Amino acid sequence: MRWIGCCTVLGIAIAAAGCQSGPELSESAQRGMKTYFQICIACHNAKPSLDGLGPPIARSSRALIEARVVYGTYPAGYQPKRKSFAMPAFPNLAGNVDDLAAYLAECCPAKK
Repeated sequence: MRWIGCCTVLGIAIAAAGCQSGPELSESAQRGMKTYFQICIACHNAKPSLDGLGPPIARSSRALIEARVVYGTYPAGYQPKRKSFAMPAFPNLAGNVDDLAAYLAECCPAKK
């Protein structure tokens, strides 16, 4: 029952945030969404295009995601949105980078 309650809250949070979820997302993005809501949401907004404790990260490049998540660094020449270095590296998520990139690309489409 506890798991069902958590899933319900997660579904409500995603719907309230206005992000795409479920079958609208590719399989890779759906896996990335799970990782995002298990790890990233601790600091980033439920809607990746909005500020949280961490900056908005929707539509971040794969290179940026890999550098920040796996190594705790920035790609060469990248100008950080914030000057803090609070985000730790998560080298255990190296195999999830493509899925996270897919989710962040698909979850909150660019404004037209």
